[in-house]
Amino acid sequence: GIVEEMHQVSLWKDLERCDDAALARAACALRCGLSGLARLHSLGWLLCVSHENLCLTYDGVWKLCGLHLARPTHQVEVDREKLGRHLLPEVLFELPLSEKLDIWLLGWSISEALLQERLSGPRSQSRVTQLRSL
Repeated sequence: GIVEEMHQVSLWKDLERCDDAALARAACALRCGLSGLARLHSLGWLLCVSHENLCLTYDGVWKLCGLHLARPTHQVEVDREKLGRHLLPEVLFELPLSEKLDIWLLGWSISEALLQERLSGPRSQSRVTQLRSL
């Protein structure tokens, strides 16, 4: 689903405790995020998702927000150096940007929210190992 600026809880805040319940909520957020992105992508738009773009609404449903940042796919100009820290295949292999960018960033954002830490930086390798063990 998609909603504009009507969130109650951010993904980062909701997943503070990384337990079985958090994993179930993350799976629900992922399904809802993918549903919203499918709709957005069907219109030819990209969002460049972050954990701030997935919010739990007052009615208890995860939805995309911050749609004012979405752009038509052909108009997206991304700072490839900034997005390179997300290990995007499109950046690493200098491929054209597509809807796959949002899918990758959605998974990245949920992973960071579960770990409560950025995956890039000096400790990133140990955090990726921790994430694989979940």
